[in-house]
Amino acid sequence: MIHKEDKPTLRAVADAARLGQIPEGSFSALMDDAVLHATQTVQADSLVTTRKWRNLGPRNIGGRIRTLAIHPQDGRILYAGSALGGVWKTTNAGDSWQSLDDFRPSQGGRQALPIGALAVAQSDPQIVYVGTGEPVAGYISGNGLFWSRNGGKHFDQIDHPDNGVIQAKHYERIRVDPWESSRLWCATDKGLWRGCPGNPPHFVQDVIDAAGTPTAPANQQATDVVINHGDPRGVVPARFTVFVALKGAGVYRATFIRANDDYDRSGATVWSQVNISGLTALPGFHRVKLALCDTRPDRMYCVAGRADNKFSPVFISTNGGATWAATATQPDSASIITWYALVLECNPSDPNVVFLGQVDMWLTTDGGASWGRKNTKKPFIPNFLPCLDHQQYGLGDRAQHADQHAVVFDRDQPYHAWVANDGGVSFTDNLTYSWRKRSNGILATQFNDISTHPTYPFMMGGGLQDNGSWITYGGMSWYYIGHSDGGDIGFEPGNPRLFHVTAQQGVWRGQIATSSLSDFSLPNPAPDIPITVNVEGIVQFHGQFVGKDANGFATADEPLFYAVLVHHPFNNNEALIGRRNNAYRTVNGTNFSVMGHAAFNPYGTGNVEVSALAYGASPNNDWWVGTSRGEVFVTFNAGVTWRNATEPLGSRGNWISAIATHPANSNIAVIAVASSPGTVYITGDGGQSWLEISGRAGNGGANWQPRQTHNIGDQLSPSPATAIAFDPGSPSAVGSAQTLYVGTLTGVYVIRNVLAPTSTIPTPNFQPVWRTFNGNLPLVLVYEIEPIQFQDAGGNTHNKLRIATFGRGIYEVDLLVNSSTRLLIRRNIVDNGLNLPVANTFTEDPRLVPGVPLIDSQSIDIRVDAPPYLSFGLVADSVEFDQQLRSENLMAGKLHLIYVQVHNVGSQVGERVEVYLYWAKAIGSPPIPPDLPDDFWTGLPKDNAPPWFLIGKIEVHEVASGEPAVICFQWDVPGDIPENVALLALVTDNARDRLVPLDPAPKPPNDINNLIANERRAALRITTCISSPADALLRDGFDDQGRLGETAWAARSHDIIVVQAAVADPNTAFADVDDLRQADRLDGNETNHIYVRINNRGERPLNNIQVELFQIPLASVHDPNSWVSKGTSNLTSVAARSTGFALPIVWANPPNPAPLSAYLLAALVQADDDPRPDYQDRVDSIKSFWQLFLESVDSGNAALRGIRWQA
Repeated sequence: MIHKEDKPTLRAVADAARLGQIPEGSFSALMDDAVLHATQTVQADSLVTTRKWRNLGPRNIGGRIRTLAIHPQDGRILYAGSALGGVWKTTNAGDSWQSLDDFRPSQGGRQALPIGALAVAQSDPQIVYVGTGEPVAGYISGNGLFWSRNGGKHFDQIDHPDNGVIQAKHYERIRVDPWESSRLWCATDKGLWRGCPGNPPHFVQDVIDAAGTPTAPANQQATDVVINHGDPRGVVPARFTVFVALKGAGVYRATFIRANDDYDRSGATVWSQVNISGLTALPGFHRVKLALCDTRPDRMYCVAGRADNKFSPVFISTNGGATWAATATQPDSASIITWYALVLECNPSDPNVVFLGQVDMWLTTDGGASWGRKNTKKPFIPNFLPCLDHQQYGLGDRAQHADQHAVVFDRDQPYHAWVANDGGVSFTDNLTYSWRKRSNGILATQFNDISTHPTYPFMMGGGLQDNGSWITYGGMSWYYIGHSDGGDIGFEPGNPRLFHVTAQQGVWRGQIATSSLSDFSLPNPAPDIPITVNVEGIVQFHGQFVGKDANGFATADEPLFYAVLVHHPFNNNEALIGRRNNAYRTVNGTNFSVMGHAAFNPYGTGNVEVSALAYGASPNNDWWVGTSRGEVFVTFNAGVTWRNATEPLGSRGNWISAIATHPANSNIAVIAVASSPGTVYITGDGGQSWLEISGRAGNGGANWQPRQTHNIGDQLSPSPATAIAFDPGSPSAVGSAQTLYVGTLTGVYVIRNVLAPTSTIPTPNFQPVWRTFNGNLPLVLVYEIEPIQFQDAGGNTHNKLRIATFGRGIYEVDLLVNSSTRLLIRRNIVDNGLNLPVANTFTEDPRLVPGVPLIDSQSIDIRVDAPPYLSFGLVADSVEFDQQLRSENLMAGKLHLIYVQVHNVGSQVGERVEVYLYWAKAIGSPPIPPDLPDDFWTGLPKDNAPPWFLIGKIEVHEVASGEPAVICFQWDVPGDIPENVALLALVTDNARDRLVPLDPAPKPPNDINNLIANERRAALRITTCISSPADALLRDGFDDQGRLGETAWAARSHDIIVVQAAVADPNTAFADVDDLRQADRLDGNETNHIYVRINNRGERPLNNIQVELFQIPLASVHDPNSWVSKGTSNLTSVAARSTGFALPIVWANPPNPAPLSAYLLAALVQADDDPRPDYQDRVDSIKSFWQLFLESVDSGNAALRGIRWQA
């Protein structure tokens, strides 16, 4: 999250340094070689077929999304392009996302690329264009231009950045001709290029030849392109105008002639400059953005980044670009990152609605006359507050993140907007400042670190690019503990509530729950915590900045952007941290001192960074330090004396990216070097003797050259070596073969035959054998590898690897056990499906102050949603389940939504997963659930097994690893249900993870407490049941019982009754509640009496009732201002579980509705504690109209009836 001190420039510099300063001109070729090397079948390790990686999340962040594209006919289908995690696709408006990694189908492998621009062809939406390389220099460049002809299933490269035609390394915008799917324009760092129709398109550069433009076409950098086609849904235009923005030069236009497939070349120049005097007069302006209204293309907008990286004025043209003027007001005079984040988009239907963003997002609904937040009660609030405010992120609203990059509108629902930023994707359905995060499930986070708690193996965390630092207790929804760009995390071994984090030129000490650390506080939603324990359902993380000179740091030893930090594995408050020139140590968690060496820069002073740190097997005495200049130092006596291990290492001048020491032998250590190609060294005598084990062919790999045969012959990837770790089971003897893992640009490599050299045991003829260890892992940059070893309660050893990827989140692989399906319904926040020793798990909630117990009978994966319900409906994402759904009491006699979340903590997909939900009475105080009947496991599962009764069974097609499934059961709770109820959820995959009876010893399998304590596929929640409140229901049809989305045919409400003669007692006259009233008519020659039946579904009286009747024009149902009120009527009360009628609403002599033959009537009802839907706020489209009446939690308070008119 960007704060005032944030500097994306420093981030780019730090990222380049960590990769060994790869020249931008060489990056794509290096990536080609690395991918080719990683996808060679002969390179694969023999275990990759049985050891599958599984993603550990986080699902609730998203990561930096640079670009969006929306399907032109189906607004539920979107594509999102991430910074280094590839392309993602949703077909259900963000309920779920799928990664589209197949960019090299001929080579295999799933490559995660940096994405700069996306476009979907309007005439053939199966065609998707992908321009790779983030749109700004300094960030990782791409691998050219790709297209898909099957909606993203496969991509073919149609231009390469080195040997293609365009040769662009950064794409900023792609526009496709609405009528010709293979004609397109690309704004790139190599200028404006046009794709000419073909299969695939062929490309020509549109050289901007107007006076004043850069004379060399190679110096033209296009930052945007828009096209005035007229209305793109109208007649195919013979001629149209193309506008292009050139960085630092301005805006230009040319006329394109469709029949010639070329521009109008009748003048002296093809292109002419657009006269925006206020723009071209700005000294040092750079990126320029353009926007026009698709259906009113005469309305155009322009903005640029100034020399100081603030917004230029926003310019507007009302005549198709002929003349321009600055808008009346300008927002945001403080933010200064337009070089990095800049977006301008106009609504396709309303030329007055424009989004403008850099750090925050701003909105105008009056064509720039004012900027502010649209309010649903008033047209606009011109308060100069952003409509998407990044400050809200740190206050708990994770849908509002900093650094805005893209906006798309749904053409069919133009007030639906999607925004992409450094935090993912957010959505608004009415252009208010209320946003919903819709990138849950996009796993495109860029991790710099992964650290596992030394005592609790399920607890881990790490720092991310522009998303702060996060931890998890084992679930896929992580907790936000640090802001800005996160670096490393160090956990206190003896206290799960204390930690250190490094973040963007600083180090912080953090504490969970209560703290005197008061520099910042970050709230995290935790609705699973019982309301009796925590009313707000919020977990607080507190931090204190300890990176000041007052904490012991020398002023000259400046903080690093990504400071490396390692925490002592056993001692509390002790950690090592890297700075410029020196490494520091703390033994009290707050004050730091230099680690006993005057300066780690024997080859010069000044610009050297501590780039790697490690404790040895005897961590109180053994410390290792690596630097940005290839220097390595080691001490075996707690810093009293140091050894310079650099000379025999041979790494001088290169970035030391990682140091790993053998977990049982301090003399064995390995070094990873971020050179190109990367190199790896091992020592067996504490750094006196080193062996280079990279296995380079040809010239030894000292000087990488692109696309050389020896690159493929190399044992290790030609990419930099970015991380390194020992296998947790590696033998400790120097003469034994070690197993090592190395991180690269394209995943993980493994070596199993390496011997550590010593002065007495040289290995001169050693032939290293490296193999890829990717399997199902995407080909993605890996910045950290962490080996994990622990024992479960049964004494079984678990060896795992966890990796931090810079683009696809955190992954884990089990090194000892074959891939399997392991379904889980969690009992509590730390339940990961393993039974761990008491010393390695929690009996108290680690998110809260000590003393709050974890209760097995309150499963956090079973939650009750009682009327009036939350907004999920029948489909809930696991993140929304985790962070927004608080389990409520049951209400007797009411329909409830019972959600059950199922995890797969294995690495193999669960197929045909069956989920069962039972209920039983819980008796006593505290309430105790009954045991299962003796025959419960015979023919499991039973429909009913008294005293347990089946609520429902739902089959889930697939539960993938790392993708929890949330299953919704609808339950009409009986009216005579007892005060306390036990809910039992069971899950089974009969083919891959079958739920079978527990071993009867020491307790029988029908013992409910034994089942819950020991069976990961079973969970229990005991909940209170109360009498239900009053609840009005207007039925929309004969099949409407108040359930969400159950009405097959709407607008047939028989609770809206039309007669011509008033009745004395409507309760008697209309006593048949199932009468469909098919003979009712509105009579044009009579006074019509319209009665509305109010059904009270609750167990309490419905009081102070008011009904309002509307006549809705069929041509404008989406416009609430067109609805005509025909009157209101009041009723004092309707008894519980009863019906009643208000006085009739009278409509005399309704006119002929010709050319129609019927009217559409709507009734809305409200009462005490039961409000009616706010139709003026919520209806702005056909879809939202039907949602209000049929699919919303308060749809029972609204009904429609289409009724025929007669003369």
